[in-house]
Amino acid sequence: MKRYASLDFLRGLAIFLMIFLHSIADILDIDGLLGKINDIPLMNVVALVVLPFLGGLAGMFLLVSAISNMVSMNKQLMKGMSVGLLGLRQFLGGFVLYLFAMLSEAVLNNYSALGEIFRNLDGVISWNWDTVFSRWGNFETIHTIAWCVMINGVIHALISIKGLWKKPRIQMLVYLILAIGVVITTKFVWVGVTQIVPGFPSGTSPSGYSLYMPHWFKSTPLEILQGIFFGALAAPMEPIFPYLAISFIGSIIGIAITQPKKALFKGFSSTVLITAFCMFLVGAIGVVMTIIGLINTEGFGYATHIYQLISWHRHWAPDIYPQLSWFAYLWQFLSVNGFSLMVVYMFIYIVDFRKKGQKFASGTKFIRRFGTIALTNYNFQNIYLFVNFMIPQIIFGLGPYGKTEWGGTFLQIGLTLFFYHLVMVLWEKVNYRGSLEWALGMIGYYLVPGRKSEKHKELKWYQKGDILVQENFYDAEWINVTEYSEEEYHRNGRDSRLVLILAICCLAFPIFIPVTCGLFFVIRKIMKKEGKNRQNKIALILCIIGIVITIIFFTIVNIFPLSWFGIYL
Repeated sequence: MKRYASLDFLRGLAIFLMIFLHSIADILDIDGLLGKINDIPLMNVVALVVLPFLGGLAGMFLLVSAISNMVSMNKQLMKGMSVGLLGLRQFLGGFVLYLFAMLSEAVLNNYSALGEIFRNLDGVISWNWDTVFSRWGNFETIHTIAWCVMINGVIHALISIKGLWKKPRIQMLVYLILAIGVVITTKFVWVGVTQIVPGFPSGTSPSGYSLYMPHWFKSTPLEILQGIFFGALAAPMEPIFPYLAISFIGSIIGIAITQPKKALFKGFSSTVLITAFCMFLVGAIGVVMTIIGLINTEGFGYATHIYQLISWHRHWAPDIYPQLSWFAYLWQFLSVNGFSLMVVYMFIYIVDFRKKGQKFASGTKFIRRFGTIALTNYNFQNIYLFVNFMIPQIIFGLGPYGKTEWGGTFLQIGLTLFFYHLVMVLWEKVNYRGSLEWALGMIGYYLVPGRKSEKHKELKWYQKGDILVQENFYDAEWINVTEYSEEEYHRNGRDSRLVLILAICCLAFPIFIPVTCGLFFVIRKIMKKEGKNRQNKIALILCIIGIVITIIFFTIVNIFPLSWFGIYL
């Protein structure tokens, strides 16, 4: 199987981060830390700033999915599939995924009816049918991906008519215009929805249920339709306005890396990275100014509350929080998604452009494994709820689900990841048969139109949805974006230029300074391959400066509290 090592890693990384952050949110005694924030090491303040921001990076999973989806669509077109059949397959595939997203939120994941049981193991265990029939409408990342798969499939089919898919620059321009259009019109879409359904999404319908989570049997048909379509447009967590724009950006990258001649235009990579960096910088400045303004007008507690909601994308708008301006959602969107775009494309460039897929894949199996059955792992989070039920009692002498500080939190996260990994290693022996991905494969084989291979037809019925672990995970043919040889690559000193740019960026913006610790070892390896030159020598000096700053910074924040600096929150 031909695969991109960077995309497989990033898909796994997104799931890994989700588990890590959700565990912290449920386990860490955040209120206790805030209560003594002036007297505990400053590192706690840093963590309480960084962790919510990382929680807002759900768009990274959407971006990776959009890139992978476009790679798949272009492969099908190159093999001769008609654009009509492509659009139909994409729409049906996205619709089936949407049904699984509803099943996930209502029945399977850590906030579903099953999740409620795992959150109340110390009480009376009961199955909440009200949750099953209403929570399906909670619009999260999987819902967003499903809608984007349907919409992108139809759009790509339309702009690929008469062989236009062979003209990538035109397609990329179309997606760029669409992405900008989605961001610009987001405010008007949200306002339009609230004018049609007053109070959407935070209000309650006459039937007594959330406007975006109506009950299948107790809400009216109109309320259900409003929940489906207006939920997609303006739900609290990750509505397609503006997140359809991230899917379009992913489509642009997917088009670029699948072209026979990969260099669509000189400077494509630098254009993407500079754009992502500017998005992040503008957005971050806007978020900081917004929070400072709230502290001055509403107080520290209110500003902290708003910042904790940075992953609730729809909440950064004045129709829900009147103290915010209409620019707030734009700053929030640009900051978290600019950062996601930087991370995603940097990995694609460092791994696939540099022909390091094989080596990178071999060294990242632990993280990649989380992405092999990403949808199943998304719904597998009840593991950490069970750990959180048991560990506080056994080790810390607390009640079940007791909140702990950092030591206890990391212990529980470690146990959660251990159980995750153990289950996946054992499960892969039978090609993840019985997983949600397996079920999607089964449905796709029997219901989604398309030519089936003879080898696939010969499989037993229960094997048709198997995840081919050996072919996809261990023995995949890792795709390289560039076509030149490694010798030519290093002869031109490309890595030396790359690390110099990275070192400058790390020092220019404090949030990235700790990255120089890892970059230092990369530069030493590059010096062995490309020889010492002016660029990698400067990069090495900059990294040493960054390492010194990092050591001083972490020493200070892990020893001294805010009060030591005369600051009180």
